[in-house]
Amino acid sequence: MSETAVARPSRPILVTILAVLWLLGGLYAIYQNVTTISAPGAGTSGAIVFGLSAVVAVVQVIASIGLLMLKRWGYQLTIGVVIVGIILALIAYFTVDQSILTASLNQYAAQHPNLSPDALNTAASIAKGALLPGLIFGLIIDILILLYLFLNKKVKAAYQV
Repeated sequence: MSETAVARPSRPILVTILAVLWLLGGLYAIYQNVTTISAPGAGTSGAIVFGLSAVVAVVQVIASIGLLMLKRWGYQLTIGVVIVGIILALIAYFTVDQSILTASLNQYAAQHPNLSPDALNTAASIAKGALLPGLIFGLIIDILILLYLFLNKKVKAAYQV
């Protein structure tokens, strides 16, 4: 007597692309955060922020592996990480202030006394200008990923949710 195995739907190609890109991005974020934590002058608050970012990146790598393996926990973990990413992007978007960036640059300036205050203010303005578009783009991508995972019937079938 043979039992008929129920075939699980195959992984949608967009999920494969997402998982691979997320895996690579997570590995890079781990590297970037660990090297930043260990950089001279990172400070305690910087070490905490980059340490938490490294933890999120590790979870992202684990979620990516779960997505590639068609595991339900990978799907659920991905949704969790994306929601955390949306929340963090919104918090960062509304709290990024040039004075915060200037304070960070002032710590750097204390170690490099040859920099002028005008150069530091200009650098803070440039940093804020460069940071906000990335936050907005990341927020849009996270929302699109979330909508895709929740609304695509093939994805839900592949992960049996």
